[in-house]
Amino acid sequence: MHIVEGFLPLYWCIIWFILALIFIVIGIRQMRTVIREVPESKKVLGISAVLMFVLQFFGVRFVTGTTSSALGNGFSGSIFGPAITSVIAAVILLLQAVLLGYGGLTTLGANIFSIGVVGPFVAYLVFTALRKHKFSPVIAVAFASFLSTICSLLTTAVQFGLVYGDFWKFIILMFISQLPLIVVDVLITLVVFAFVYNSMKDNPIFFDDFSKYLKFR
Repeated sequence: MHIVEGFLPLYWCIIWFILALIFIVIGIRQMRTVIREVPESKKVLGISAVLMFVLQFFGVRFVTGTTSSALGNGFSGSIFGPAITSVIAAVILLLQAVLLGYGGLTTLGANIFSIGVVGPFVAYLVFTALRKHKFSPVIAVAFASFLSTICSLLTTAVQFGLVYGDFWKFIILMFISQLPLIVVDVLITLVVFAFVYNSMKDNPIFFDDFSKYLKFR
């Protein structure tokens, strides 16, 4: 789902980079606040970053101009929201572009926006809503992870569609390439989150008032 080098015009690369940068700046501020006010969050931040990196490590170049892989953005998105997740995604996607050839440097902003912003934003909304309705955190993160991946995929299709038209063609092709990976993504995220939650139930990041540190300010 990483858009590779050369598939987006320069002006679109700049637009997506500016949009992603807004969230990254907010995310850096949020991350500093969270780490200062809730030191216990550092372990979970680290786990969510490692999960995202590992799941995205195995990528396959696809005909649509993307590198297909699992994303792992539902975990961080559910707990920390889109701003902090955009910071994590930016570091991971930059390393992948430079070291592994996944995605690209000019398309970095577009990839951060789809994988680190839109998907995690949906995950956070879904996870928060389900928790308010007394769903188990593990069940909530499963739904959040699934919809996070779907919405990241749809965003990538839109990014292509804005340039080349024919949105449905890109949506269908990406679903064909990503469907098995979506299943893998959700299952692994579910297992990792269940382990973390059952091991750290008393961690303040799982308390309802943790969201006060994630305000856009």
